[in-house]
Amino acid sequence: MDVRAQNDKWRANNPERVKENRRRYEKIKMEDPAYRLEKSISTGVRKGIISGSKAARSTFALLEYTVDELRAHLEEQFQPGMSWDNYGRNGWHVDHKIPLSAHNYQTPDDIDFKKAWALSNLQPLWEADNISKGAKLSAPFQPSLALAA
Repeated sequence: MDVRAQNDKWRANNPERVKENRRRYEKIKMEDPAYRLEKSISTGVRKGIISGSKAARSTFALLEYTVDELRAHLEEQFQPGMSWDNYGRNGWHVDHKIPLSAHNYQTPDDIDFKKAWALSNLQPLWEADNISKGAKLSAPFQPSLALAA
């Protein structure tokens, strides 16, 4: 049995420990301002796409486009079989061509925040392809340098 299969089996047999580990990890990550910002924006974008919710309005106020522009941008890039009905788990995801981890930002005012969340950096990608891609870069990328003011 390979390591991945062993891990999958352990997770299946220990669901409460898996939940606790995830909660503990999330709590640690939430102390990082950049992670909190990414999580907030990702959630707002998802809510905007799915339901056009009122909560997503503040997210799109930070971005330089509307939810309708985002939807149109993604639809233009749909691969065969993609639709809004199969967006999310077991379907397709919104992928960052240049991963968020490659950008250098702490606030929505940082240059790299705008680059990370620009329409030109977003594409629809099948879940399996997105997961296998992970945070890998397909081409060299230079994040903006944080300079002291």
